[in-house]
Amino acid sequence: MKRLEFLKKSLSWGIYRKKAWMISAFSVFREPENEWKKSPYPGRIVSQPWGYDFVNEKGELEKIEDSKAGVPIFAMNEVIDIDPTWIINLKEPVQTYIGSLFANQIMLVENFGSKIPYIPSGMTIKKIEDFVINNKSDKEIDTEKITLKEYLNMAKSVEYLKTLSNLSVYSVTKKNITPPPGLKEFKAKLLEEYQGQLEDPVKLAEFEKKLLDFAQLYIQDDPTWGKLVSGKIFKNGYRKMFLSSGAEGGLKGDMVPITESLVEGVPLEPKKFAATVNGARSGSYYRGKDTVKGGVSAKIAIRALSSFSVKEGDCGTLMGLPRLYTKHTIGNLVGRQLAGVSDGKVIENINEAGNYLGKIVKVRSTMYCQYPGQTYCETCAGKRLSRFKDGLSIPATDMTSAILAASMAAMHKNTTTTVKLDLTTTLS
Repeated sequence: MKRLEFLKKSLSWGIYRKKAWMISAFSVFREPENEWKKSPYPGRIVSQPWGYDFVNEKGELEKIEDSKAGVPIFAMNEVIDIDPTWIINLKEPVQTYIGSLFANQIMLVENFGSKIPYIPSGMTIKKIEDFVINNKSDKEIDTEKITLKEYLNMAKSVEYLKTLSNLSVYSVTKKNITPPPGLKEFKAKLLEEYQGQLEDPVKLAEFEKKLLDFAQLYIQDDPTWGKLVSGKIFKNGYRKMFLSSGAEGGLKGDMVPITESLVEGVPLEPKKFAATVNGARSGSYYRGKDTVKGGVSAKIAIRALSSFSVKEGDCGTLMGLPRLYTKHTIGNLVGRQLAGVSDGKVIENINEAGNYLGKIVKVRSTMYCQYPGQTYCETCAGKRLSRFKDGLSIPATDMTSAILAASMAAMHKNTTTTVKLDLTTTLS
């Protein structure tokens, strides 16, 4: 039997649910000569000097003809052609990865049957959940739409797939642990182009972006690209390792451009050497110092708002806070009253809020409330804050988690970049 015939047969046997089988199918393994006889289930893979056999339905060994010794029978990223006879949620022939085939079978077919169409590549939980949300059913049993029980069963399948990560997640490849070819010459030209300009943060950002773009052309076809090597791993870790250490500072915040990468070694030029050492020291210091920001901010918020309260009624102010509502903030408009007129409209739901998407809207705000002392009216506070009439410090502490997250992000994203700042959006 050929490899792909065996692969198709294994789906019908359901042996992919045996972790030991998955390991034997996607890795090189050795076991005692007659070990397979202890559990001779159909499809069990047996390592041989010439390649691999498998246990057929008669309990006998049958050769996988095109298998090779010292090489896994299958690879997760191996591309194959399949048709609807392989898997029930496929409607037409398609080219796919073997890993995608198993993911579809385990996550989709086992739980939803053919309700969710085959996903040949790029499967994500978000894609699946978006489909589930748009096709959900309130019934316990539904032959067309997706039930809650089916969705919860899928979560169990996800847990099983997580145990197979060592077979499908590439953590080390030749490309992600080596610098791009030609980097030395390219970097030399950039250093000549930006000579004397790199103390300007904008110029340093341009310099590093060109290095990252050059490196991306080299690594973007690597299996780890967009997965392990992405975001701060690429822009910070890979950059420092092979391209440029970037701007290093110290406890005083003086930034010095370090164009040498870690592969090139720590620069011994006094100014750069001092900045490198001070950067390591300040990083250690701020790791502890900035971590307390969340707790300290929470205490300040609790103390500041513990005596404030929301009272019933409407203070009657016509003033309000103008804000630009984007797709990320439009939900905050629900429950708020428009300002400017005495009987301003209250936004009741997200559909009504959508009418103001991308527009500057003036809403009632506690900033302009006319109630006396340390009190706010329900109208200015809005429906959400009004739930905490004598406990405004409770929602205020939610803000402290954002402060902590921003501090941690700033600590771990030591990459110099430039962005366009839109004041209207930023101040909203």
